[in-house]
Amino acid sequence: METDENPPREGKLQTVPPPPPDAPPTPGAESESDDDLPPAQPVRKDKSHVKRPDDFTDTKQWDKFQRQLFVYVVDNRKDFNQKDEKIIHFQLSFMMVGLPEKFTANFVDSIIDTYKKQKRYREGYMIIEPKIDWGTAYDFKERCNKAFRDQSKKVNTENHLCLWTNIYAQTFI
Repeated sequence: METDENPPREGKLQTVPPPPPDAPPTPGAESESDDDLPPAQPVRKDKSHVKRPDDFTDTKQWDKFQRQLFVYVVDNRKDFNQKDEKIIHFQLSFMMVGLPEKFTANFVDSIIDTYKKQKRYREGYMIIEPKIDWGTAYDFKERCNKAFRDQSKKVNTENHLCLWTNIYAQTFI
């Protein structure tokens, strides 16, 4: 192979460097075989090992359900992002039978009614659409406590303490 710039010298062989090897595919570049694969799912590095709460079907389960819910939400706080409405939605999703179901229906119906009233009011004034207000997780828990907590539990506990105090005192008299 002769070039005009560097003519070969007589008696010397001119060596031609080999072609470069094929470059490896760059990350992110798609090849034809990637079309057949589904998109990769993000890997969740810190999967929770805490069991989800049991379904809340009876008022007798309220205290147990609240403990399970607390442990689950604390362990998965990144999923809830300190958003009260996410915690409320999550809790409502376990209240689908019996009295808890009726509570859920009444609670959601009141949210819908409030939203519709605000929307009707704002339509007349061409104001932006209202935000659905689920309230705070604390207020929701207080409403649930009023509906599901054993109201006589505190009185019964106080009566048992008084009874045991009297029995204990009688042993020394």
